[in-house]
Amino acid sequence: MRDLARALQHRFRGACPAGSRCTFEDRIMSPGLQRRLGFAPRADMRLTRDDGP
Repeated sequence: MRDLARALQHRFRGACPAGSRCTFEDRIMSPGLQRRLGFAPRADMRLTRDDGP
């Protein structure tokens, strides 16, 4: 299953729209909020624009 995840990540990275970037297993909360809630969720794949949020 890990090979499938890597293959999909590679495909997403290759198909990322211009002006955007793909990151994988990315944190989605601040370290302080993670400590307060007691867990650290991550996004499997996150698409962000290069020019802002």
